[in-house]
Amino acid sequence: MYRYIKKRVYALLGSLLGILLTLVVTRILLVSNDITAKAWFMATFDASMMVVLATLLSLYCINKVSNKFPDTNTLLPFFGVIVWSLLLLSYYVLRYKIEYQSALSIIVAGSIAGMGWWIQFITSAASDRRKHTLNIVLSTRTCSEYQTHLRNFTRLWRGNRHVPKELCEWRDDPDNPKFKDANVPDDVVKAINGLVYILNFFEFLAQGIKANDLDDKLLRECFCGFLEGLERRAYYILSEAQKRDERYFEGIIYLCKRWNSGKSLIEKHKHSTPPIDIGNCFPEKDSVKKMLGIRDPHINTKRRRHRQRGTRPVQTEAANSNVA
Repeated sequence: MYRYIKKRVYALLGSLLGILLTLVVTRILLVSNDITAKAWFMATFDASMMVVLATLLSLYCINKVSNKFPDTNTLLPFFGVIVWSLLLLSYYVLRYKIEYQSALSIIVAGSIAGMGWWIQFITSAASDRRKHTLNIVLSTRTCSEYQTHLRNFTRLWRGNRHVPKELCEWRDDPDNPKFKDANVPDDVVKAINGLVYILNFFEFLAQGIKANDLDDKLLRECFCGFLEGLERRAYYILSEAQKRDERYFEGIIYLCKRWNSGKSLIEKHKHSTPPIDIGNCFPEKDSVKKMLGIRDPHINTKRRRHRQRGTRPVQTEAANSNVA
């Protein structure tokens, strides 16, 4: 409900302002023309005008605070209802129960002080969260270990390249009998380890965002495009991990959906064939099979035995055979 109102807040404010002006003009005309009406009608008319005014002021204040302090959106509707109730309570006391004016002033002062303290607390926590997030972002530029893994990873897989599926299977299960003759070069091993390190880093960021310990908006502006390419390059690593346990790298999938309008390659092709638009496989499949010691089953390595054909023996006639 709050999101629906926030999307159409200016239309609602305009409508309420128009209704309020109509009621005010009508009230002025009733008084200036000495039109007599029953007491209950005038009381109801004034109360309805006050309800519209309280709604207009509450909605306006909520919109202003929400735009200036976005982190207060969680409990802001609740405090909006409090402001609306205080305005109506003030109208009732000042018109019908003037003897409770002192109590009303205490209630209003305490409510305003409490809301001010709450807004200050929320904004202070948000400021600390942004500072902590900024320190993490800057540490990626100064941390030698992060930069080393990033260089190892991007040395092989940059641009439109992605990690071959066979290498991901070897990484997940190196003791598989079909990899018994594997001899993977060191640069490929370092590149895979670097990619997994970067994936774990973004998994850490995702869990921090979920726990509201890191600023989502700042991280999105810094890493949104990089994460989209990272998911594409590491598609088979993520998919193979998800096959074993859906909890593996679930934070990265959460971030991809959150930062890319609900789109994630892993979830989109979870129960279908892999996408064909994730780029070029590098190294090429023939090279990968060679370094993993995988033989192509379509090639028959058995040699045929060639039997040498001998000369047919010539039968000679016996010496004592009858000659015609």
